[in-house]
Amino acid sequence: MNILDIKRTTVPLLKPSDSVGFALELMLDEQLFVLPLVGEDGVYAGLLAYDQLLESSKKTLLKKIIPVHTEAYLTADNSVYDALRLYQSGVGLIVLADADKIYRDALTADALLGYFAQLGGVDQPGGYITLRIDRNNYALSEIARIAESNNALIISLLLSSAPDADSLDLTLKFNLEDLTYLIATFERFSYEVIGYHHQSNISDMYNDRYWSLIRYLNT
Repeated sequence: MNILDIKRTTVPLLKPSDSVGFALELMLDEQLFVLPLVGEDGVYAGLLAYDQLLESSKKTLLKKIIPVHTEAYLTADNSVYDALRLYQSGVGLIVLADADKIYRDALTADALLGYFAQLGGVDQPGGYITLRIDRNNYALSEIARIAESNNALIISLLLSSAPDADSLDLTLKFNLEDLTYLIATFERFSYEVIGYHHQSNISDMYNDRYWSLIRYLNT
């Protein structure tokens, strides 16, 4: 998952010869409140933020403004996770440049979020189940086998640390919208289901009876 796999939109550039007033208007027009400053030689100089520019006169040239995050950029060799880590550090915009800092492109937060949403299967129908599992007994192959036994396919998964240091929280998205029977199967195999979101096709009355039967069978 290379950073170049992310669909990018055109991000306007600022030049040292531009004025603060021009930069502020451009940011408002583009609804981007941080933009890259690129020298006449094409070298990435850093980022300029809207709030930062408000502290200067509109007539001030950008060459007199000290940019931030001058070394915060990625190259074509970086992965999408490098981009996510950089964004989480608070840069506001992911700049792509050559090894010699020649500016090439930039990624907005929306582009980054859209990529990970697509990666997580958000745009596909289906429900979610979150399992709390023991770190030492985590076997994705077994979880996949249980899913397949219910004619369910894992579309995406997210693994995170649980409050208990010995456990992990595994959130799975499946291609089925009704996960009633899959949830029951996980519980029958002693998996701890700590959350789910799906559209059950079982009526409330039958749903209560169904889960009463499942609880009885599990005792």
